[in-house]
Formats: sequence, structure tokens, C-alpha cells
Amino acid sequence: MITFNDCLITLKSLFRMNQHRIDKCRVLFELAQQANGIIVELGTFRGMSAIALDWGSNHTVYTIDNWDNIGWAKEVYNIYDREMAEVNLKSNTSDVHIINGEISEVAKVWDKSDKISLLFWDTGVENSLIEHWSLWSKHIKKGGLFLVHDTEDYRLGWNDLKSMMTDKWPAEEYPPLHGLRRL
Repeated sequence: MITFNDCLITLKSLFRMNQHRIDKCRVLFELAQQANGIIVELGTFRGMSAIALDWGSNHTVYTIDNWDNIGWAKEVYNIYDREMAEVNLKSNTSDVHIINGEISEVAKVWDKSDKISLLFWDTGVENSLIEHWSLWSKHIKKGGLFLVHDTEDYRLGWNDLKSMMTDKWPAEEYPPLHGLRRL
């Protein structure tokens, strides 16, 4: 049985792993163990989170990014980051599929027969968070998990989305992430 420590050894060989990143990956690994179907990550960057999700799960992981934007921390993503993600994921995962595309456009054409068991939202979007949520939420199965990270920009509707969701689905806090909702 694979443990988080096994996963962490691989992660440390690929990325600079400070305590925040270790904690984030531990939460992802543990939640992936609870997933009972496909997992989708919105925002790949270089593949660190997708590795933790894959190692913690026995299900397919889809990771979606277009690498053609400025990230939430104002870092510029480029072809080098996509190539690093491809190498990292091809070499260190068993069932991760990279989808190169803008997340709202991918949501509009999502055609997987199984509903999403765990949706990990790890991207700073440039459009309304509520718009993105409305596109992806219909693909999450009842009882599925929705985990949020890197989307706290109030100008994009974070407070509105958080209020809307709290009314229906109370959050379970998973520091260093912003919250988990069971739908």
C-alpha cells in the first residue's frame, strides 16, 4: 500500500517542498483516498498536486490547464511549465490525463460518462468564479467533494461564491486550503 511518505519522497525529488506544500499535498493525498470515482484538478502548473492526487487514488485523474495566462500570484505560465508538467506526470503517475485548455471551455464540452468524485479547484481564474462554478458543478456527483485553493480574489466573486455555497454546503476547513464541500 502506498503511503503519503512514499509520495512525499517523489515530490521532494521534483519540487521545493516547504511545509505549506507538504501540508497541501497530504490533504490532497488523503482526500483522493476517499474519492470513489474520477478526480479533476483545475490548474496543473507543473503537476505537483496531480501527483499527490494520483498517488492517493485508485481512479483516473484529469488535470486541466492552458498554461497561457498569468497565475493568481502574478507569475507568468508558459510552454516551459507545460513541458515540465508533462514530464513530471508521465514519469511519476499511473493514471493522470492532461487536458490543455481553458477551464470554462473544457467544462462546456466535458463528456465523461462518470460524474466527478473530487473536483480540486487550484487556479486563479480571470473570469467570474460563479460562472466557472456553474459550469463545473453539474459534473460533480452527489456526495462528491469540491476543494478550493488559490481562488480567494474578492474581485472575481470569491466572497459571493463562498456565501452561495455556505448556504447549501457547509465547509470543512483543511488548512492550508480554503475549504472542502461535500455536495
